[in-house]
Amino acid sequence: MIAQTFQDAFSAQWVKDNLSNPTHDLILLRRLIPWQSIIDRLTPFYHASKGRNGQSLRTTLAVSLAARLRQFSDRRVIEEVKENRYVQYFCNVPDQGLQTFMNPSTLCRFRKRLGTQGMAIIRGCLRSPEERPGHQSRYDASGCHRLREPHYLSHRRQAAL
Repeated sequence: MIAQTFQDAFSAQWVKDNLSNPTHDLILLRRLIPWQSIIDRLTPFYHASKGRNGQSLRTTLAVSLAARLRQFSDRRVIEEVKENRYVQYFCNVPDQGLQTFMNPSTLCRFRKRLGTQGMAIIRGCLRSPEERPGHQSRYDASGCHRLREPHYLSHRRQAAL
């Protein structure tokens, strides 16, 4: 089972008190990524009523993206979420339960469950407007086309995303 929507874990006051750089790349990407659209496309990979409640799909997706963006291992990105407020905010992980929120093996199971088809869905949602067929907006709503540029990811990592 998996939640099909997500609640924002942070108030505007928390952001003001804890994040001093409003132009940090993770803050900008968090605002630009079409989270609900991606979640809607990934929920068919989960059974609606069988199994225990899993980790939030929004959180798991964000942690996976943060790992690829920063070229971290699964274990290292979990540590970063616990230590870095910007990564915590990007991944929508609230302070309560922060120290035990996710095991690194969760990310491995997430990638395995989605397979190449699920990863293709994510890549499709993160394309820049120029790469999207029929997209006419002058504003890049995904903002994540940068995730796939060599400046942020090597070609080998890019293929794995």
